[in-house]
Amino acid sequence: MIIAKFYHFKNKTVNLETLYPGLYLLKFNNHYDMCMTFLRYQEKYESPNIKFRNKNFTIIDFMEWYSKDRNNNLPYFSYTVDWAGFNIPDLIFKDNWFNEIIDKNKYDIFMLNVISKINKDCKKNNLSKYYLIGSVDNNTVNHEVAHGLYYLNKDYKNKMNLLTGKLPKSFVKNINFWLKSVGYTKKVFKDEIQAYMSTGFPDNVKLPKDFKSLCEEYKCIYKNFTNKN
Repeated sequence: MIIAKFYHFKNKTVNLETLYPGLYLLKFNNHYDMCMTFLRYQEKYESPNIKFRNKNFTIIDFMEWYSKDRNNNLPYFSYTVDWAGFNIPDLIFKDNWFNEIIDKNKYDIFMLNVISKINKDCKKNNLSKYYLIGSVDNNTVNHEVAHGLYYLNKDYKNKMNLLTGKLPKSFVKNINFWLKSVGYTKKVFKDEIQAYMSTGFPDNVKLPKDFKSLCEEYKCIYKNFTNKN
């Protein structure tokens, strides 16, 4: 259900939708605005670089690191094409989050309006926590929903962690290596495993022959919980 419409980016509509209690989706129509809107908050939540994770930082400093160090001096800033979706827990927007931003820009002002709408909706529906995801397409939404459920629903999280604990160690090691190589930090490995196992890996990821059987239980749990809500 759409609870707000925004027109911040040259008349390009961004919808704020509620998918499940406490799970909110910002639906964009282009990758650039989506990535620039989420960048600061996603990297504060789970950046592989400790200079940015759980820190306040300037966008220019992040751009320099991302282009020069992370991408080995790539001649352009590729963040806006590297990521297809975003997921952020409410803890990133606690306390004095907006006033602590060093170099506020139009995307931060936009996010302030978004969080204000979410806070009002949470208060209206007596919700104690929320999770914000961002996407431009429905396939990515499914993956981000898995993250939202993992954060918001303890039963879902426990069931997924139990399955992950039963996976072959060699398989988990290979997947963790891949997650690290594409820019995820260790703190979200379990969360990413359950999200990818439930909704599918990118085509370029090499998987074992019995991969489909490994995924079935994850997909079943994901389906059960998404159908409940």
